[in-house]
Amino acid sequence: VCRGRKWECTKNICDGTCTVIGTAHYLTFDGMKYKFPGECQYVLVQDFCKNNSGTFRILISNEGCSFTGEKCTKRVIILYKNGEIEMLNGNVCKLLFPFSEEFIIILGCLVNIKVSPKDSNDLEVMKSGRYYIILLGKSISVTWDLAMGVSVILKANFSDRVCGLCGNFDGIQNNDLTSSNEHLEVDPVDFGNSWKVNTHCADVKKISWEHALVSPLCNDNVLKQVMVETSCNILSEDLFEECKKLVNPEPYIDICMYDTCVCESIGDCACFCDAIAAYAHVCAQKGVIIHWRSPDLCRKYEVEGKELEMILAGNINAVIEFAFKNIGIFMLLFYFKTGKILDELSLDCVSPEDCPVCAVGDVKIPHGKRIVLSRDDPQHCRSCLCEGKNLSCVSCEPVEEILTLTTPALEDSELAPNEYSCSKMMDLAFLVDGSNKLSEEDFEQLKTFITGMMKKLHISQKKIRVSILVYRAGPTIYLGLKDIKTQSQMKTIVQNIKYAGDEVASAAEVLKYIVFQVFGKAERTNAAQIAMLFIASKSTGKVRSIIPALKNKKITVIPVGIGPYANVEQIRFIEKQLHSRAFLMSNMLELMDNRDLLIDYLCDLGPAESSPVPTPTMPNDIFPQWVLTVPPHFSEKSTPKSLDIAFVVEGSDNVGQENFNIIKKFLEKVITEMNIGKENIHITVMQYSDTITLEYSFREIQSKESIIEKVRSIPYQGGKATNTGHALDYISKHTFTSANGGRQNVPHLVYMLSSNPSTDVITRHPRSINVIPIGITPSANVQELRMISQPNSPIILQSYHTLIEEAPELVLQSCCSHKAWTERLELCNKPMDVMFLLDGSPNIGASEFEEMKNFVQAFIESADISNTSIHVSVLQYARENNLEISLNKPQETENLVNMVHLIQQREQGPTRLGE
Repeated sequence: VCRGRKWECTKNICDGTCTVIGTAHYLTFDGMKYKFPGECQYVLVQDFCKNNSGTFRILISNEGCSFTGEKCTKRVIILYKNGEIEMLNGNVCKLLFPFSEEFIIILGCLVNIKVSPKDSNDLEVMKSGRYYIILLGKSISVTWDLAMGVSVILKANFSDRVCGLCGNFDGIQNNDLTSSNEHLEVDPVDFGNSWKVNTHCADVKKISWEHALVSPLCNDNVLKQVMVETSCNILSEDLFEECKKLVNPEPYIDICMYDTCVCESIGDCACFCDAIAAYAHVCAQKGVIIHWRSPDLCRKYEVEGKELEMILAGNINAVIEFAFKNIGIFMLLFYFKTGKILDELSLDCVSPEDCPVCAVGDVKIPHGKRIVLSRDDPQHCRSCLCEGKNLSCVSCEPVEEILTLTTPALEDSELAPNEYSCSKMMDLAFLVDGSNKLSEEDFEQLKTFITGMMKKLHISQKKIRVSILVYRAGPTIYLGLKDIKTQSQMKTIVQNIKYAGDEVASAAEVLKYIVFQVFGKAERTNAAQIAMLFIASKSTGKVRSIIPALKNKKITVIPVGIGPYANVEQIRFIEKQLHSRAFLMSNMLELMDNRDLLIDYLCDLGPAESSPVPTPTMPNDIFPQWVLTVPPHFSEKSTPKSLDIAFVVEGSDNVGQENFNIIKKFLEKVITEMNIGKENIHITVMQYSDTITLEYSFREIQSKESIIEKVRSIPYQGGKATNTGHALDYISKHTFTSANGGRQNVPHLVYMLSSNPSTDVITRHPRSINVIPIGITPSANVQELRMISQPNSPIILQSYHTLIEEAPELVLQSCCSHKAWTERLELCNKPMDVMFLLDGSPNIGASEFEEMKNFVQAFIESADISNTSIHVSVLQYARENNLEISLNKPQETENLVNMVHLIQQREQGPTRLGE
C-alpha cells in the first residue's frame, strides 16, 4: 500500500518461480535473467546446500540439440525423498486411434517414474493442455511443456534454503550467481559451469565482452536477422497488449531472437514458437489468456513425430491389446470431444466429476488406496480407505512394537531351503473375495489357508514375492511385492485383515488393479507373474476388457471358486481365455484338503531352475544373512590369513564435517579389530565425491599403526556430486592391480560407505570384486545399493550415530569369517588347463561379445593363475577359428586380462563350431 509517498509492504514471502526457456535462458526465483548455453547435466535447484541435508534435487540437460534432424528437448531428473522421476520427450511414443467422431486416444512415454518416493502421496502427475505438472508434496511443483520450457515453483518455506542454476530464493538478485563452491561469480558462464553434475564434461567457453558486442545476432545472416527481429516483435504488438500491462515482454523478445537465430527456418520453427509460448504461459499465470496460435502462427499440432493411425471400428479391446503389445506405455489418456476422460482402473469413459477420487485437504487419494491420518497421534490416528469418492475411516489399532533391523531384512528361514514345497522365481498375488457370500468364519479359514500356503513357499525378494489384496467394489492392498517382511510379519498382516462382508466383490476391478498397480510397479525379469483369484460370489464387472492386458503382461490367473455362490461362468471364461486351470471347491474344508495340489500346480508355472554350476566368483554364503542375535566379538584369531580390503567413503557436501569425523572413527574401530600385516590383511582407503582421492594405498606400509594414523589425519574433501559410478569404475580398473599393490591370488573386498544417491551412471563392476555398500538412511538409495552389492547384501543403517556402534561388528562378520574365505580359496587351486570358446559370429552383438570377455576376465582375476597351477587359453570361432590366447603364453593374471581386453570380434560369417 502506498502511504505518504512510501510503500508499506507485508513481510509475507511469496512463492518463487524459476523458469528455463530454450537452450540457454534462465529466470531465477528472484527475477534475475541470464544466459548459459551449457551442454552438460546441471543442478537446476536443490536444498542440499551449505552442508545441510536436503530432500530434493532437480537436474536438467539438453537432449538432441546438437544433432541435425533430432528434436531438441529438455531432460529433467527429479530426485525426491529416495524417488526418481525422469521427464524426456526424446523417446516419445504416441498413437492416434480415431474410433469415431467421439474421441481419440494418445499414448505417451513422457514421464517415467523410475523409483517412487517413500510416500506415494507425495507425488502427483497431472497433464494440463500441453504441460505436464509434477507435484512433490505441498511445497514443490515442476511444470514442463514437453519441449524446452521448464518451471519450478517453490513455497515460501524454501526461501534462502536452495541453490543451483535457479539461485537461492532470498529476494536479492545480486547474489543469485553463487557458485557450488559458495563463491559469488560475475560471469554466468563461471556460475553455470560450477553446477555441472559430471566434472568430466567440458566447461562452456567464455566469450569476451568485445567479441560479444561486435558479434552479429545471426552470424552475419542479415536477411535472417531482419526476419527474426520482425517475427519476435510480435510480443510487443497488439496481440499481447493486455499481457504487456502485467509482464514486461523485453526479456522474452531477447530470448526469442537468440533462440530463433539458432533455428534453420523462421516462423513455425520450434525455437520461435517455444519462446512465444513461454511468454503466453506467464501471461496465463497472471490471469490473461491469449489465444495466439493460428493457422499462420505456430499452428497447433495434436500429434507430433511418428504416428500410427488405425481405424479399429470402435473396438476398445482391440485398441488396448494393440497398445500393450506394441508400446511400453507410461500413460494412457483418452480425449473425448464430449469432455469425458478415462478411468484407468475400470477402463470406462467417465465424466471428470465422476472420477473415483477422495480428497483430504489438498491431497487426492485414488480409489482403493489406504492412508493413515495423524499417524503420530495415537488418540486421533485414523486408518482410511478410499472407495469410489467415499473415504471410510476407523481408529488405528495398536500394533505390537516390532524390532527394526538396521541391517537388511531377514530372508525367511523357518524352513531349510530343501524343505520348501516351491522355491522357484515368481511374483504371486492372492486376491481374496470380500463379499458377504463368504461367511466371516469362512473368511478366517481362508486367511489361515493363505498363511499355511505361504509357509510352504520360499518367500524372499530373490525367490517368491507375495502380494495380498481383498476386493470388494474396489481392491484394497495389504502387502506389496516389494515389501520386505519376515514370515511372522506377513502372517500378522494376513491375520489382521478385517472381515467386510460387502454386497459386491468385483473380480474385474481387482484384475485391472494388479496389472497396473501390483505387477506393473514391481516388474522383475525371468519371474512368473501369477494371481490366485479366490471367488465366492457372482462377481460384478466385465473381465473381458482386461484379458488383453493380462495376456500382454503374461500374468497367469488361477481362479479358485469357493462355495455355492461362486460365478462358475466367469471362472470358466478366465480359465479358457488365459489357458490356465480353474479349481472349484464346494467349501473351505475341501479347499484345505487340496492345498498341496494348488501349490504343485502353482510351482509348475514357475520358470525351470537351472542346475547350479560352480563359478569362479564368490559364493553367496560368504556373506551370511544378518540375524537378530548379536554377532560374536571378532578377534584377530578369527580373521582369514590373506585379504585385500578397500574402504571407499563418501566425502560430498551432503555428508558434512561432523558426519565425516564419525566415518573416520568407524574406520579406526574396524581396522583395530583386523589382523593386518604383510602376509595377512591389506587395507586401502579412498574418499570420493566429485573426484576420487586415494588416501592410503596397498603399496604403503601395511600396519595398524600406520593406517590408523593416516585415517585420523584424512581431511574432509567436500564436493557437490556423489559420483558413485566413477568411484566403482576406478576401483575395478586400478585399485586391485599389481601396479597399485594389489595381490592377485587373494580375495578382493570393497566396503563403500554412502549416504546419498549417485549423481552419475553406475556400470557393473567385475564379479571378482565383492562390493558391500554401507548405506546411511534416510537419504541413501537402498535399491541402488542392493544393485551394487549383488549377489551380496548391503548393510543399511538408520543414521550416522549408529555407524560406530553397529557397523564394525557387521563388517567383521561379513569379511572375516575364516571358514567362508578358506572354502573360497580352495575353489580353484588345482592345476588345470581351461579353454574358453567365444562365438565371434554376426549372431552375437557387440555388447554381448564384451560380456563374454568380461566373464573370461572375471575368471582369470579370481582363479589361481600361474605357470604351475591354472593355465588359460581363449579361442574365437566364426567362419574361421582363431586362437587368441594359447596355453603356452605367459600365465600371469594381469597379462592375460589385458590380452582378453584386446580381443576384437571378427564377425566373419556363420560359425563353424564343429570344426
